[in-house]
Amino acid sequence: MRSALSLEFRFLIWANLGVAVIFGLLLFFLPTYTEIYAPWVFSHPRSAILIGVGYLSAAIYYVSVLRQNDWVQARNGALNLIVFSLVLLFATSTDWSAFRAYHPITLAWLFYYYANPLFVPMIARSQNIITQGASEGEVEVAPPWRAWLSIRGIFYLAVALFIFLFVDTARNVWPWPTTGLDLRVFTGFIAVVGLSGAAAIATVSWQRLRLGLVFSGALGLLHLVGLLAGRVEYNWSAPLGILLPVMFAEWFLTSLALHVVYRKQ
Repeated sequence: MRSALSLEFRFLIWANLGVAVIFGLLLFFLPTYTEIYAPWVFSHPRSAILIGVGYLSAAIYYVSVLRQNDWVQARNGALNLIVFSLVLLFATSTDWSAFRAYHPITLAWLFYYYANPLFVPMIARSQNIITQGASEGEVEVAPPWRAWLSIRGIFYLAVALFIFLFVDTARNVWPWPTTGLDLRVFTGFIAVVGLSGAAAIATVSWQRLRLGLVFSGALGLLHLVGLLAGRVEYNWSAPLGILLPVMFAEWFLTSLALHVVYRKQ
């Protein structure tokens, strides 16, 4: 039995897709004009590209969800969306002085990230009732892969929490000049990668884990592209100068390896 997505959930995904595409393209291709279209002025073009790539990766994930039209595969993503929105709301409250208060784009930002934690749980609960008893598929992720996903998931959640709480320390070792707000927003994407991996603790189903790995793989690959985009300052000798691209490469390669292993299943 295939658990098709409800109309409400598809509408939610389409809305998030629209935001991800628009904001992602603007940040990636116009990183020096954030004073025009963003709720705050990004401190450095690389920071804008960093966040823009995150939104473009999310757009790839949303398109995959709509194409699959399967609640079993999309279920974990509902929690990821809630957590991501909450991280950005906490970042907003922590660094509110950096925002352009009462600017239309700031109000839209607040509405969007308050709406997800409010509406996603209700829609997800309704979707669970409709698709109760749906099969999670017969393909199980092998124990070694589950262990790797779980360990890296917990690790990246810890990294996200550390950067969020000790943002000044992270800024001092970052490969380019940045602000606490830019880094705290970026931790939302790291947290989603962590959640996508840590989900392997609770499930052995490849169907449940696959789309989360689509997101983390796209995030890793596009971030590597983003690092090479343009002649923008990047300090390779900084403490995180090498570790950051290594992390992005791991996101991509883990996703690629699992999709190769289970591509016909």
